[in-house]
Amino acid sequence: MTLFPAHLIPSSGPRYVAIADAIEAAVTSGDLRQGDRLPAHRPLAFDLGVTVGTISRAYELAARRGLVEGSVGRGTFVRGIADPGRQTRGAGSAEFSAMRDVGLIPMRTNLPAPVGHNGAVAAAMETLLRDPAFRTRIADYEEPAGSASQRAAMASWLSLDGFTPDTDRLVLTAGAQQALATAIAVATDPGDLILTEALTYRIIASQCQLMGRRLRPVAIDGEGLIPDALEEAARTHRARAVFLIPTLHNPTGAIMSTDRRRAIASIAEDHDLMLLEDDTYGVFTDAQLPITALLPDRSFYVSSLSKSVAPGLRIGAMLCPPRHAARARAAQHALGQGLPPMTAECARHLIETGEAHDLLSRQKVEIRKRNKMAAELLRPWLPAIHPHSAHLWLPVPEVWRVHDFVEAARMRGVAIAADEDFAITAPSGRRHVRITLGPPADMAECRRGISIVKDLLEEGPLSAA
Repeated sequence: MTLFPAHLIPSSGPRYVAIADAIEAAVTSGDLRQGDRLPAHRPLAFDLGVTVGTISRAYELAARRGLVEGSVGRGTFVRGIADPGRQTRGAGSAEFSAMRDVGLIPMRTNLPAPVGHNGAVAAAMETLLRDPAFRTRIADYEEPAGSASQRAAMASWLSLDGFTPDTDRLVLTAGAQQALATAIAVATDPGDLILTEALTYRIIASQCQLMGRRLRPVAIDGEGLIPDALEEAARTHRARAVFLIPTLHNPTGAIMSTDRRRAIASIAEDHDLMLLEDDTYGVFTDAQLPITALLPDRSFYVSSLSKSVAPGLRIGAMLCPPRHAARARAAQHALGQGLPPMTAECARHLIETGEAHDLLSRQKVEIRKRNKMAAELLRPWLPAIHPHSAHLWLPVPEVWRVHDFVEAARMRGVAIAADEDFAITAPSGRRHVRITLGPPADMAECRRGISIVKDLLEEGPLSAA
């Protein structure tokens, strides 16, 4: 089956996007219905006069839009009508893939390893429900920025030697994404330019688009954002803020040195940049002071419990500059009203009882084991990585096209993410894939996923023909 004639493919612009658009149009019109099987990659590539990689990218984009899903060994099938809100999520984001990786080893989305967080959360909720005082307010509104006791618990969770968050400047949110949205709304105005790493957590692109902010990528290296490149961009483009992930950067795993952090802080101060610092992965490293500790008067510091304790709690935190505290609380109220009492209190309980720290310790032990296993299997191809990094940034050999490699991995049963999923502008030019270690159910499944990747690296693209 040919979805549409080859002569209708635009001569300019990404052809894989045109093919994905055609799939969406066919689904919307009813020409393709739920359960219909799409053509195999090679025959369709031949019919349309494009490469197999183009078809792979088109199908992957269609999957992110919620149109199709892959089934290992059977092919790609139509799911149904597209999600009309997909454009607000960012078509390239691995974190917001509409496909649930059915039948695949999940190594695409950054989630914590299963070390007992569901049981811990259930036990905490049972304890809270036995408390008469809590039961009298379980269905009421929570304070928009979190109660005093909830903010105190989060401040203790985030504290390091030399960095103790002020609870009066701490705003609790429904996850780090909401914290980041609040920070953007408070730190910048519509039309302002925000600088960020050339590869980064793509939610920043979606949020800037939604709120009318401009976004510009800045070059990175093995430590993350390059100071000289940041200074040049700040001076040339009159930016208002910079967003960055200095610790266990997503997706590269880079960790900024202390000297690099000081250089970034100095540039931000010299050029009057507001700092939006995502430190969600900071708890996985040894006490590494955030850049915010160097710039408390111009930094919005964002973190959450999603990667370290339990993703479903949706509890994040934002530490804001003193002069912005009142506005941040008002913005949080406008964006989200307040936190659900059950999850907010559950987070407080887990931190105060030490269960959150125990879950983090178990998470670090499990990730270290998986990380070590992956490093041993992929030693010829994988550069040195931090032992507690929950994601690998794997270079793809020149014999492979990155999207062909991702598709070959999918066809063999493992879901991973291409570098373009994190690029602010495409193509990224990086030739990498990100592999997450947390989602597999156990060490055995994680090993199977890494072994599939290893086989593809050893065999080359002919093995996927």
